[in-house]
Amino acid sequence: MTLQAWGSAALLVLGSIVVGQALNLLGLRCRAAGPAVGLSALIVLAAVSIKLPGRAVTAASVLLVVALAALVVVIRGRRASRPATAAILTLPIVGFGAAIPFIANGRTGLLGVSLDNDTANHLEYAQSLRQPAVAARYGVSPGYPLGPHSLADAVATGLGVRLDLAFVGLLVATVLITGLVGAASLPGVSSWCKPIAGVLAALLYLPAAYYAEASFKELLLGVMLLGIVLHVEELRVGWTATGRDRWLGLIALSVLCAAAIYTYSYPALAWIGVTLALWAAAELVTHLGWLRQWRPRLLDLGPPAALAGMILLVLLVPTLGGVVTFARSVGVSPSASGVIAASSLGNLAGPLSPYEALGIWNQTDFRFAPANLFHAGELSALALAVLVVGVLWSIRRRELILPAAVAACAFVFWRSNQGQSPYVAAKALVIGGPVVGVAQSRALLGFPAFRAPRWIAAGRLAVMVGFLVAAMHSSYDALRSEPVWAPESTRELLALGKRTRGQSLLFLGASDYADWIFSDSDMSALSPDSVSMAQAIPRPNKPPTYATALDFDNVDPSSINRFDWVITTNTTYASQPPPGVRLVRRLRMYELWRRVGQIAPRETIEPSGAPGAVLSCRVPAERQLSRQRGIAAVMAAPAVAAVPAVGPAGTVSSVLKLRAGTWNLSLQYASDEPLRVSAGGRGWPMPAYNDRPGPFFAVGSVASTGAPLTVTVHEQQPSALTGPNLISQPGAVAAVPDPDPRRLIPLRRACGRYVDWFQLRPS
Repeated sequence: MTLQAWGSAALLVLGSIVVGQALNLLGLRCRAAGPAVGLSALIVLAAVSIKLPGRAVTAASVLLVVALAALVVVIRGRRASRPATAAILTLPIVGFGAAIPFIANGRTGLLGVSLDNDTANHLEYAQSLRQPAVAARYGVSPGYPLGPHSLADAVATGLGVRLDLAFVGLLVATVLITGLVGAASLPGVSSWCKPIAGVLAALLYLPAAYYAEASFKELLLGVMLLGIVLHVEELRVGWTATGRDRWLGLIALSVLCAAAIYTYSYPALAWIGVTLALWAAAELVTHLGWLRQWRPRLLDLGPPAALAGMILLVLLVPTLGGVVTFARSVGVSPSASGVIAASSLGNLAGPLSPYEALGIWNQTDFRFAPANLFHAGELSALALAVLVVGVLWSIRRRELILPAAVAACAFVFWRSNQGQSPYVAAKALVIGGPVVGVAQSRALLGFPAFRAPRWIAAGRLAVMVGFLVAAMHSSYDALRSEPVWAPESTRELLALGKRTRGQSLLFLGASDYADWIFSDSDMSALSPDSVSMAQAIPRPNKPPTYATALDFDNVDPSSINRFDWVITTNTTYASQPPPGVRLVRRLRMYELWRRVGQIAPRETIEPSGAPGAVLSCRVPAERQLSRQRGIAAVMAAPAVAAVPAVGPAGTVSSVLKLRAGTWNLSLQYASDEPLRVSAGGRGWPMPAYNDRPGPFFAVGSVASTGAPLTVTVHEQQPSALTGPNLISQPGAVAAVPDPDPRRLIPLRRACGRYVDWFQLRPS
């Protein structure tokens, strides 16, 4: 998995660098923004070619041909070129930062699962591009921008890697490319200082937190906005070049803007449009003489700008229909159109403070305020002062596009805060991260225009060190405290999905990712968090509820007859399977059942989350039930005890009261890290599981002497980087006698017995 994810990232970074460098050599003059332009070109190419016959195979082939052609251009154009020192230093530093969540969790996988499961939708959307049948089965939001999804599809298909790992590769590549572009934002500065700018651009606190929860669209738009800023700076300096170079130079802007729309649809124009408008206004204010020479200026700039606009429209032709459809559904305001209500928080706990965007925020979870608000205010004031100095530094040098971009991000956030959802407003803060980081790095590392006294230089060095330490500590805490998708459950479900391909499947588990995992099957689920075919009818008296286990008795027996296969967890703390199903495969966490006959009706009295209940004849309704003709499946009552939450390297205990004999233990839990369960002198490892809470999983069997049995749960700590937020939240431990004591008795003899199910017989 590590090789698949990081190999995908390495090829995307290499491809972006090569394509960007080739475009630069062909006259587009995108030296600083080259990797961002290259990535943008790959996104546009993938989004266009994936709609052709062959779909993802065609897209992968097109990208390969373009990358090889770009490599030929680079080799022919600069045979003696050497990698820049800044890039050589930046990539491993930013790469280590990008690897922190994986090191902290001890594995590589999809980021942010259980904290933000939006990637479940993105995987479904990407799968629909590869398989139109998936789009027809589940439906995809009309006009939703799928540029990054197309690139992930092409990478997954071309390299033969899992789609979720291709998305991880795209996320990591985005961070690395942002670091490279950020490092190129300080011309004239020592190569040893440029990686600092790269780190600030790529891993400022809020973008780092959103990276660690896999919010890739905001990160992509952020690096594209930064690419536009640096490219405009480069064009402005060399605008006195020949006419041909001017015309070609603006094409890179067309590519960046097109990729932004393929990534974020028309809302991307808010950041780009406001940035360019503010920059143009600032240039006019600082060059009032241009107003008296407006005609030659217009003739100078107009034709190249018109050509760039035409190229942009040509690039957008394949997606214009989708943009229009998306605009009709979302409108100019997501809250006004009802797509995202103004009160919606998404996965946030409340509105984010704009101070988080400044880079210093001493809170491991970005959704909450630091414990010491006064101290947080002091650090935020320091970060704001550094940003202001960076903006003034750029203004003094007449480099006005960067201040315009910072102001544009602030303006979009302010407007979003006026009636939009806090979830929407937060995105504006994240998108502005790279330009804020570059502005701060220019304040810290840019050479002053005058020779400063020694005491000023010493003070500036102290501020720089203090800011960098505080900012990097904030980002480090955010990166190490967010989860990575647990592999065992995913691997087992994907394997079972291959077995059920093309057939009907009932999934009695809880995962937001079930629709992607079983995309080749006609899957239905009871969990409201899974997108399904909705062919399973829940039992009215035992409905599925959040954080409770599901079993066969949650489903109306008649609807089980609609399915060829059923997947359950492997616990014995569950209702007895009906006679019409046969166990085909038992894995560490799940079981696969095949329906081999008709499922007969049967009734239950237990609540959700339990395999049975005591038939109490003291209750009039249950006493009346016991007097009817029928049979009941009875068993010894299971023993259940609650288990408290535990953090990394922590241990908790619970006590079960068991009679003498052998018992099968099961654990209900959701844990970002592997666990070890101990009881009766025995121990069992339990894999990490951070899908939706509720399911019980089999632990092992233990012999009881009749004395209270202590069950201990220990959460492992994969590395010294493991964050305190990566906690285990077990719900309960349950014990069921072994062997299974369930037997059939007349219903009239079931009073006071623990009843799994019953069947009535005609009088």
